Amino acid sequence: MMNKIVLAFLSLAMPLATMAQGDCKIKGQADKSRSGEYVYVTYGRSVADSAKIASDGSFAIDMRADDQLYSCGEKSSRKSVAFVCEKGTVKIDLLKGQIEGGKQNKLLSELKSSLQKPETLYEQEMKSLSEAAMSEKEKETKAEEIYSKAVEGLKSTVKECVKHNPSSQVAAYALCYVYSMLSVEEFFDFYDLLSEKTRQYPQLNDIYKSFEAQRKTAEGKMFVDFTIKGGSLSATDVSLSDFVGKGRYVLVDFWATWCGPCKREIPNLRQIYKDYGDKITVLSVAVWDKREATEKFIKQNDMPWNHIVDAQQIPTDAYGISGIPQIILFAPDGTIVKRDLRGEQIRQILEEVLK
Repeated sequence: MMNKIVLAFLSLAMPLATMAQGDCKIKGQADKSRSGEYVYVTYGRSVADSAKIASDGSFAIDMRADDQLYSCGEKSSRKSVAFVCEKGTVKIDLLKGQIEGGKQNKLLSELKSSLQKPETLYEQEMKSLSEAAMSEKEKETKAEEIYSKAVEGLKSTVKECVKHNPSSQVAAYALCYVYSMLSVEEFFDFYDLLSEKTRQYPQLNDIYKSFEAQRKTAEGKMFVDFTIKGGSLSATDVSLSDFVGKGRYVLVDFWATWCGPCKREIPNLRQIYKDYGDKITVLSVAVWDKREATEKFIKQNDMPWNHIVDAQQIPTDAYGISGIPQIILFAPDGTIVKRDLRGEQIRQILEEVLK
């Protein structure tokens, strides 16, 4: 599944005026070849401060300590290092991606180190697996086991961080790190433990909105309507409710032409349409894509079912979709039967509901 949500630690905005002298003194090291360029401190998508890189690669910034989690980096390199703006001196090495500071930054450094352990072990085990004398099927099964173990290791690390540091935005950073591996229930189990201040971490706010949308559009919930102006192939306005809730099962595929996994589902959808097109409605909704690219692809790839094009983020925001393809089956009355359908699952669920 291709992931859409990207945690934007750097902003392209122009730097704001340097803040007044504060009680968090940042001493940093960047690549000296970037002398004369700027380092930016950002909070979410907002630039909080900036400093020019000296000839030896050093930079310094004084900020008011507020215990919030910021990011420091060079706009031109798009690399950044997260740090907590706490009282005292915070040392940031952009070359090594390392930080030193007080209690909060020590916690952040330890968290990063703990998160790396399951990932490193995963890479080592996968390398060994690739060299093992096993059948491809055995390797596939083993790979799933290795991945599951790595995910559980990451979740366990985040659980401990959130449980013991609910008032620190380091816990929010931890939750953001694993959000794509969590179910809706798991996410809110973590989120509900956090303090109000911790929840204000900008990246977590964006992720929360996605999971809240998923919760509102979970299986068993009534569909959420949306309208795309000029979204039909004939450029007229079109709504999801033009298809859903009309007395037939509706299979909706949210996709894009640049998405490899999406394109691999097309032959499967084509066969589903041939086999069940007289019993169900099939609808493809093109998101995050150019209208011209979608229309050209439809014409070239035998896709005779219904389409909504140029939908961009409207449907994905409504349904909390962070990765595509996302295939959802709606019941005749508009309730959501199943989300996250792929491949043979589609045929299996249709056989069940159409009996």
